[in-house]
Amino acid sequence: MLAERDTLEKNYCELFEVPVDGRSNDGDAMLLQEALRGKDNEIRMLEERLAVSSKNVERLNDELLGANLEANVLGQKLQDLQQEHDKLLERWMQRVRVEVDKMNAQLE
Repeated sequence: MLAERDTLEKNYCELFEVPVDGRSNDGDAMLLQEALRGKDNEIRMLEERLAVSSKNVERLNDELLGANLEANVLGQKLQDLQQEHDKLLERWMQRVRVEVDKMNAQLE
């Protein structure tokens, strides 16, 4: 039993660096508390950054959705205009053929 207790005490001392007199060191505790406060502040700052980043991502997603909708509408307009252009071009070519045929008929 004593050997087991000594082993446990040795392991505990290695992990937590207990002072020889058994009392805790106030300076170490203060340093640890200060480090903890620093880490808490760092966590708060990172959480704020995350919140801002999340808002930015949401805003960018909204803008992307709007841009996609606009691109779809413009794509449809382009397709409609191309079809109209093709029809007008065909009508113009038909008219020119008729005029050319008339001119050829007059020359014969």
